[in-house]
Amino acid sequence: MLTSRFLEVCSDPVIIVRATGELVQRNRHWKELDGAFFHFGEVLYFNKENHMWLVESVHRYGYVDRELELYDEHEQSFRLTITFLEEDLFICMLKADSTSSILAETTHSIIESMVGAFYSLDNEYRFAYMNTKAGKMLEREPQQLIGKVVWEEFPSSRETNVYDHFKFAIENMEPVTFEDYYEPLDTWFDVQVIPNRTGGLSVYFHNINEKKELEVSLWNAAHTDFLTGLPNRRRLYQFMDISIADKEPFVIYYINLIQFRSINDLYGHEVGDLLIKEIGRRLKVEIHSGTVCHLSGDDFAVIYQGIHGEPTLSSFGETLIELFSKPFVIEGLPAIYVDPSIGASIFPIDGKEPDTLLDKAAVAMEEAKKKDASYVMCYDRDMHEAINREIMLAQELRNAILNEELSYHYQPQVDSRTHEIIGMEVLTRWNHPVLGPIPPNTFIPIAEANGVIEGVTRNQITVCLAEFKRLRNNHRYNGTISFNISSRLLTSRSFIDFLVGSIREAEVPFEKIELELTESVQLFSDKDILKHLSILRERGLRFAIDDFGTGYSMLSYLNRFPIDKLKIDKSFIDPLGVDLGVESVLISIIGLARNLHLEVIAEGVETEEQCLRLQEHGCYDVQGYYYYKPLTCNDLSLVLMELHHQ
Repeated sequence: MLTSRFLEVCSDPVIIVRATGELVQRNRHWKELDGAFFHFGEVLYFNKENHMWLVESVHRYGYVDRELELYDEHEQSFRLTITFLEEDLFICMLKADSTSSILAETTHSIIESMVGAFYSLDNEYRFAYMNTKAGKMLEREPQQLIGKVVWEEFPSSRETNVYDHFKFAIENMEPVTFEDYYEPLDTWFDVQVIPNRTGGLSVYFHNINEKKELEVSLWNAAHTDFLTGLPNRRRLYQFMDISIADKEPFVIYYINLIQFRSINDLYGHEVGDLLIKEIGRRLKVEIHSGTVCHLSGDDFAVIYQGIHGEPTLSSFGETLIELFSKPFVIEGLPAIYVDPSIGASIFPIDGKEPDTLLDKAAVAMEEAKKKDASYVMCYDRDMHEAINREIMLAQELRNAILNEELSYHYQPQVDSRTHEIIGMEVLTRWNHPVLGPIPPNTFIPIAEANGVIEGVTRNQITVCLAEFKRLRNNHRYNGTISFNISSRLLTSRSFIDFLVGSIREAEVPFEKIELELTESVQLFSDKDILKHLSILRERGLRFAIDDFGTGYSMLSYLNRFPIDKLKIDKSFIDPLGVDLGVESVLISIIGLARNLHLEVIAEGVETEEQCLRLQEHGCYDVQGYYYYKPLTCNDLSLVLMELHHQ
C-alpha cells in the first residue's frame, strides 16, 4: 500500500480517494495545484455523468486512463490515471500531457500490470498498442500487430457485433460495453470500448467463458427435469411459444400413467423414480418426430409438429400407445407394465396460448382415463362442459350431505336353499332437487376424485347403523349389513377410529358388520391398510372382496388378508347357460373360494335359471332382482315382518 513517505517522494501530483470521492490522502505536489487551478473533486468527477461508469471500470479492469481538460498557469493539460488500490480506495495520479519518455514508460508499466487485457486502435482501426495479456488472450504477438488493421487480422470479428460497437463508439464518442462470442478462439469476451479524444479507441476485455458456462448450467437446470434429463414444463412452453410465433401447427399430447400410483405403493418411491426415468428414456429414444418433456410426477408431454390431418394425428397417437405395450425392466423386479391415458390438443384449433393448449390436452387425458386402458382422446368443447358439471356436482354433493338429500337402500342377500335373508348391502341414492335422481356410477366416482367420498361414507355409516339397530330390535333381524368402503379410506386411522366408534355407539355386534372392498393394487400393497384391517378383524368385522375377478386380482394375497367372502360380479352371471367359457371361469372362482375356505355370493342374479345353475356349481348365496330389488328401510321392515309371520 502506498505510504505517506511514498506520496511525498513521488514527483507527480497524487491523491488517494474513496469511490464516493472522499479525499483520504494527498501529496504536496497535488496540494500546490488543488485550489489554485482546480479542485480535486473536478478531477474525479471530470464528467459527472460518467462517474459511476468510471468507478465501475476501475473495479472491473483495475485501471482507467483519461485525458482531462484541466490547465495550470502554463496552460498545460493533464492526463488522469486512476488505479484500484484496495477495498474502495483508488490512487489518482496527474501527468502532464506530453510525449516524454517518462510518461510513456509510466503508462506502459501501468498498462502491462493491468488486471485485464488491453489494446488501442487509431482512427483507421489500426493497432497502436497491445499489452501482453491481450496478446496471450488473442493468441497473437502484440508487436506483430502494431500498425495492422483489426478487421484484416481478425476478419471473423467484422461479422459479429464487434464492428457495430466499435463504429458506434467512434462516431458518437460514447463508451460501449458488450459481450460477444469469437468463434475462431471459441471464447466469450466481455469488452469495454472507450473512444479517445485524440482519436481511436481504447479496448479493455477479458475472457468470460466460465461465466457463460455457469449461465448455460443455470439455464439448463431451470429448463431440464432433474430426474429424467428431459426438457421440463418451462422448456415445453418455450417450444410452443416458438411454434406459435412461427404459426406452425402442432399437437400437444398429454400422457399420464394409469397404474403409476399403485406401482409406487407396491414397490416404493425409489422404484417409481427408476420407472419414470426408464419411461423417459424410451420415449426420447423412440420418438424422432416430436419433442418429449417430463412435466411432473407421472405426467409427460410430447409436442408433435408437421401434422397433416386426422390420419397423422391418430397414427402418432397409436405410436405412443405402442411404446407402452412392452414391459419396463427394473433390475431385481418382475416386468412392469404401464398403460397410458393420452389427451391431445391442436394449435391453432384448440387455442393460441401454451397454457390453454396444455390445459385442454390435460382435460382430454382425463376423459381418456374413463375409457379403456391405453386410450388417446382429442379435445373437444363438450369435455370442458363435462368437467364443469363434475365440479358442480362435487360441490352440490357436499351440500347434499349437509341437507340430508342422500338416502339409503338395502338389497337383501338370500340363501337360495332356504330363501332366508342372511345379509343386506347398503346402496346410496341421490335425488338431486333440480337434476332428479343421479346414478351411483355417476356420483361415486366424482366423490372419489374430488375428496368427498369420506363425507359420503361417514354419513352412510351413521344413518344406516341406526336403521340397522332398529331392524334388529323390531324384527329380530340377525343377518349382516355390508358397506362398500374405498381403499383410500382404509389408509386413514381417523376413519378407522370413526368406524369403530360408530359401531359402539349404535350398540350393534361388530361381527354383523361386513366391509366390501374392491380389488386394487393399493388394497393389496398398502401396509397401513393391512394394519387397519387387522385392527378391525380383532374387533370382529368381516371382509368381502367385491366384484371378484374383474379388478386387480392378486390371488397370493387372499391368504394374507383377513378375507371372509368373495362376491362374484354380475358379468359372470349374465352369460350362464350361454357362454360356456365364462361359466368355466365362474366354476373356477367358486372352487377357489371353497379351497380357501371362503364364503361365496353371486351378485346380479335375475332369473330362476341362473339361480339353479349357481346351485349346481355349489354357490347358494345370491343377491339380485330375482329375489329383491334395493329397498328403503321401511320397505325392508315390511318384508322382514312378513317373513317373520311366515
